[in-house]
Amino acid sequence: MDSYYVCIWDISILEYLVHLHSKRGEMDKRQSAMRALTQLDLNSNNPEDIIQRAVQIRKRKFLRALAKQYV
Repeated sequence: MDSYYVCIWDISILEYLVHLHSKRGEMDKRQSAMRALTQLDLNSNNPEDIIQRAVQIRKRKFLRALAKQYV
């Protein structure tokens, strides 16, 4: 499941994952979530078009990963 962290575009979900893994003591999973959270394209100060492009790219990655897994 950690491999899908790069496909998550919602900052709140990523922050929750960091908190959850920290609480459970899963430091390697926490690091994976932190790497996804600190990507520059998800910065809330970016212009809206850059954020939307990042969301589209992450959605595309996620759908391709699911299709590859189930097809």
